[in-house]
Amino acid sequence: MKKSFKKIAATMLAATMTMGLAVSAFGAEIDPATIPAGETIYTITGNMTDPAWALNDDANAFQETEFDGVVSFDLTMPAWDEENSWMSRFSIGAFNSETLVAGWNRILLGVPSIPVGDLGASLIGDVTNLSQIRIAPETETNVTVYFDTKTYGLVVKDEEGNLVDYSIGWCTADDNETYYTPEEFAELDFNEWVNGINADRKASLEALNVTSFPNFVQLRDNLVKKLNGEEVSDETCASYSVVGATELGIEWTPEAESCFVKDNGDGTYSKKLVATADGDFEFKILEDGPNFAWGMQMQLGTGVFQDNASQFKLPETVAGDEFVVTFNPSNGDVNITKNGEDFEYLVRWDTGREDEEYGEFFTKDEALAKYVPQVEETTTAEEDTTAAEEDTTTAAEEDTTTVAATTAAPETTTAKNQSTQTGDAAPIAVLVSLLGAVAVVAFVAKKKEA
Repeated sequence: MKKSFKKIAATMLAATMTMGLAVSAFGAEIDPATIPAGETIYTITGNMTDPAWALNDDANAFQETEFDGVVSFDLTMPAWDEENSWMSRFSIGAFNSETLVAGWNRILLGVPSIPVGDLGASLIGDVTNLSQIRIAPETETNVTVYFDTKTYGLVVKDEEGNLVDYSIGWCTADDNETYYTPEEFAELDFNEWVNGINADRKASLEALNVTSFPNFVQLRDNLVKKLNGEEVSDETCASYSVVGATELGIEWTPEAESCFVKDNGDGTYSKKLVATADGDFEFKILEDGPNFAWGMQMQLGTGVFQDNASQFKLPETVAGDEFVVTFNPSNGDVNITKNGEDFEYLVRWDTGREDEEYGEFFTKDEALAKYVPQVEETTTAEEDTTAAEEDTTTAAEEDTTTVAATTAAPETTTAKNQSTQTGDAAPIAVLVSLLGAVAVVAFVAKKKEA
């Protein structure tokens, strides 16, 4: 049933949006309804692909490689021409069974956590103008583009296997935003950059809840290592950090790369910690450490980020112990394993207060029972008050309706004539109602799938 809901929504969206017309003009071949659940098709397109500028054509699909999660595509890049820079850039697309309209579903390079179904023209809005990549060789050059579907990292090599430089228009349409190399992105301040781009590009990033740059240099270098058969870290996400004792292989430094985490792609993040000494060691979980520093610390069990929030402790640690910290920023849940088994950690729930109520460490269950129910009880009381107000309002409205129905005057001939004459507007009203109904159906379908 939900498939049919999605087909209705996709059909109406394609018929009522300019992007839908553009997709038809390019001759879409990828049908999201035929993509098996759990699978994603990645494509590449530019002036140099065949067909050109057809992101949704399966002829432009990446090919699998021997390396886990890595796909590739061969391109012939033209010699750089400043007057025709559009000929030297390409986009990468992603499509799965959750895709609403198979059009310009560009990915955001370096950010694999964005649901594929939210790309392009989707229920969260039009976010079609995401990443484009530019290569500017002096002469025509045959290259292979390698794309890591796990990290959204990118590497380009020539026929001799040499690395080819590229620049990134991270959130852009065509060439109307500045392209930067991975090294140049490392020097940019995200807030300054995002406030300088086109308003609708900024809105796209806000809709996708993107608040920082990926580490493009590390993503590229890690993919190079993977292609060379070397072991690489997948903890490259700077959106969150696990900062703490150096004996755990991390630092008390919010912007340190050693504190970056792994994006698990399901809304959770994880960090591997290996102890180098015996003792009790502590850490915190931060949001976007490079930008917010200590200002956004995660509070256990709430999903709230604020200054002086929760601090976690790993008691009775022995050198060589291996911990994996997994957390969900949306609800503040934190789970830890030690040497592959569930581990009972300790937490000081609010480090901003030194009084007896908040100054001690408790187990996870003790802390949740002691502190989090206070928030839930307040919410319940508010809901009860709201429900009572709604009941009162509904009852009053029903009484008013009863009185109005009793005292209604008989319809006059003039009123009937006016009713008949306004029928000319009925087709417009029906169309508006139909579009509204489709929007509701699409929203319900999305909720059912979620």
